[in-house]
Amino acid sequence: MKNYFTILLAGLILGLLCSQRVLAAGEENLATGPEAAQTQEGTQAAPKKAPKVVYNPRKRRDPTLSPDDILILEDIAKKRRIAEEKRRKEEERKRLLEEKKKEEERLWQLRLLKEPELEVKSRFRIGGVIGQEVFFGNNTKKMYTAGQSFSVKGLSGETRQVKIVKIKSDSVVFSYKGRLFSKRI
Repeated sequence: MKNYFTILLAGLILGLLCSQRVLAAGEENLATGPEAAQTQEGTQAAPKKAPKVVYNPRKRRDPTLSPDDILILEDIAKKRRIAEEKRRKEEERKRLLEEKKKEEERLWQLRLLKEPELEVKSRFRIGGVIGQEVFFGNNTKKMYTAGQSFSVKGLSGETRQVKIVKIKSDSVVFSYKGRLFSKRI
């Protein structure tokens, strides 16, 4: 048995030595082969190119995924795109709504500067006219005549003074900040 292992070990060592000689001889052949001889003589030889390996599958997909996995992933991606589009549209809608509110507020402020009576005009209701006297709302106990002033809460919540200028049978003319306006009964 001992001889068997010795022979086996000797064979392995011999194999290694032979492979090292072949490698060394191959390196020498590379440096002193026919191509090297031609280059030394001055003629240019085309170097041998290693063949180019190109992996170009027909379909660009992960080969480790099954067709069902691909369908599931595509569905998840589609749902994600739809949710992102919905979120983007909602943000755009909110932005447009906010811009619209700002523009309406700006236009309202501009209109109030041009027509200050709008601030108080819609804040009271004429209850009725009796001769040359007028009452507001359902309060018939408090009657006003032309030339008198009364208080109205403005849009900002502050109390504003409105003056009665003229009382007609179907309407009343008021004055606020030097501007005249009328309201019908």
